Amino acid sequence: MLGIIRATVVQAALNVIISVLGTIGVWAFSRYWWQRGSTNVLHGKCEVPLSALLSLASPGEGWDAIRVLRKKIFAKENWRLLFQLCVVLTVTLACMFAGPIAKVSLRSTLTIQKDKIQVLQSTKGDGYLGLRLDSNVEWNDTMQSLDQAGFPYDQLLDYVPFATIPWTYIIHEWDPTWRAECTYREETMLHNVTATGNATIENPLDAFPAYRDSYDPSWLDRSKYRIEAAFSSEVVSAGQQELIFKDTLYWVLVQSDPRVDDHMYTNNETLQLSLSAFYAHSFTVLTTEDATQAAVSTYRPIGSVEKSSFVRTECNITRKPEVSDPEAVPWIWTNDTWSITHAYRTYWMVAVGEKSSKNLTVTPPTPQELFRFYQAYMASVNTYYSYPSIRKVSVWMDTVQLSTIILIMVVLLVLLELWLAGRYFWFLRRHKTGLETMCIPDGKMEWMIRAAKLEAEELDDIDGKSPKDRDYLHKASFGNIVEAGLPPLELARVYTSKNSISGSTSSTHGRSLSKKTLQNPPKIHVRPTKDHEKGIEKDLSNLEQSPNSASSQNGVSFTVLLDDKNSSSRDQSSHENILIPLEEQSTPKRLVPETQNVDPADTITAVDNELDERKPI
Repeated sequence: MLGIIRATVVQAALNVIISVLGTIGVWAFSRYWWQRGSTNVLHGKCEVPLSALLSLASPGEGWDAIRVLRKKIFAKENWRLLFQLCVVLTVTLACMFAGPIAKVSLRSTLTIQKDKIQVLQSTKGDGYLGLRLDSNVEWNDTMQSLDQAGFPYDQLLDYVPFATIPWTYIIHEWDPTWRAECTYREETMLHNVTATGNATIENPLDAFPAYRDSYDPSWLDRSKYRIEAAFSSEVVSAGQQELIFKDTLYWVLVQSDPRVDDHMYTNNETLQLSLSAFYAHSFTVLTTEDATQAAVSTYRPIGSVEKSSFVRTECNITRKPEVSDPEAVPWIWTNDTWSITHAYRTYWMVAVGEKSSKNLTVTPPTPQELFRFYQAYMASVNTYYSYPSIRKVSVWMDTVQLSTIILIMVVLLVLLELWLAGRYFWFLRRHKTGLETMCIPDGKMEWMIRAAKLEAEELDDIDGKSPKDRDYLHKASFGNIVEAGLPPLELARVYTSKNSISGSTSSTHGRSLSKKTLQNPPKIHVRPTKDHEKGIEKDLSNLEQSPNSASSQNGVSFTVLLDDKNSSSRDQSSHENILIPLEEQSTPKRLVPETQNVDPADTITAVDNELDERKPI
């Protein structure tokens, strides 16, 4: 689970890295192309194409370029824009699919690293008494931990790492107090096994002579060795005072007697150990009238055994000469040998019962499993009174590996972006004065600000200070606006003769002229500063004091050039009205038809004061 979490965290981090590199890469790439176009301008090259100054930094800007250029995007002169568009789309797709890219680029694997973990150190306690029963879960976890760590069968544990930690055995990290030299005898079949009926079922060495004969006679010297046995079985009733033991598994321990020379108190001498599992299938047992559990000790096997086999492990367990702390070593010279055999019985009892009840073949454990359980049992006994301590042990750690190709691409991309960014900032520093003087636009915002600057050139000269870009962006507006100091947009009337403009009707000419003048496109307008407003007020006051102030404020004269072949017969009393916005009255307007023969006598001048005396439509 921890490995999954770590892999997820690394994948999320790589996802962010890909997105950040993509974003910075697009920015640096667009700055590069703007820098190329700006260099041409700074070097005095004339008529630099606008496309050379255009840089694309998003798919939206690329779409705008396609919408404007259409098929010409594939023209030779626009190859820069097409190349930028392809790069921007590629990087955008990479950022969109950063998650899947990060997932396929990573691989989770296990590596061995040293780490500080919690362990249980062996202590003396009452080790010579032992007594650990019914600890199946602890024994099972310890055995699995030893198997997964690859712990060898030639030593006992001075300390036990927690079973939940994925530790591993490294030979130079372990200096055991007790080493074991063992011989293993794999499962051996016994033929013609017969129970004599002279020994109880709790003494398999005497009850089954064929099994007893499988031992070296030296192991049976009771003056030197202690013999313990326990069994688990599946029993079928056969009749009165007779039982059929369907499947029986014996656990036989023969070891050096701990009471000899008080070895159980000194815990120094070499311990000789024999562990054996004896399996017997289908034999008869004579019982007594006592049906209680206590009567089991009186049961006597008799007759032939249908099938039998055994496995055995024989070891010499030797202690090293010197130890740093005599109280912190495994105490294997226990006097409680009964608990050892009954621990085997408890651990394997369920397995025997399940297989036998399902009529499956019951097999004894391997000799290596016999000794592995002995290791786990001794570890559980000797760490019973221990408190967790910290040791540095090799553990398996989940390591996330990055694909070599992706790693190379990321490194190259980082180097490329650093080079482009450094090149861009060096360009800005080197050409700072030239860029400020020529105001080369970069991006949509700077193009808008440049338009505002061009519109507000006169305003900049009033206060003697050049506004900053943010001032233009703040003060500028876009749309049809009313010029400062002039009245709102109204309509004025101009009188012409009925047949004055190339024979066209007055209504047609009025509509065309009104349509043309009313559909002026919107433009950028910059609000004047306070100093500029004061200047305008001063100019207006000067106009009021001038002789022509009345005509300047109230209206403007319009001069219309008329093309009339019958100018001599012009009707002076017949006129048509043309409506023109007052915004266009600031300067005289000359309407020139297509015909070039214009009679100066056909010119009609209308003054705004005269218009005010007439009733507007």
